[in-house]
Amino acid sequence: MESSSSSTELEAIATKEAEEKQNRDILREKEEQLMEERKKRKDEKKKKEAGLKKASEQKNKVPEHIKSSLNQPQPANPKSDTSTVTSIVSNARRAPASSHAQVPPRYPPREVPPHAAKWEV
Repeated sequence: MESSSSSTELEAIATKEAEEKQNRDILREKEEQLMEERKKRKDEKKKKEAGLKKASEQKNKVPEHIKSSLNQPQPANPKSDTSTVTSIVSNARRAPASSHAQVPPRYPPREVPPHAAKWEV
């Protein structure tokens, strides 16, 4: 009888050790998953911050040709100065030559009501 009870005890011990090992493996896997998720979140946060930083830098960035024109001495004639700025601004808004035909305005010109026309005089 002692041999059967000792073998049962050995089986119980082996089963218990196997269960503990399995639990440790499960815990290790969960910890690894958590670490991976944290790493992913951290990387995503870094990417997001880098994107925001890059966007804000580009928003504040002044083009080189404007910087160089600002660093040059200002001419005595103020009209030529405004024409330079106007040409730079208009160049930025000008559509390329290969664009389609003129697109009509989105809304027709607004009519001035008669009662408002009295006040213009």
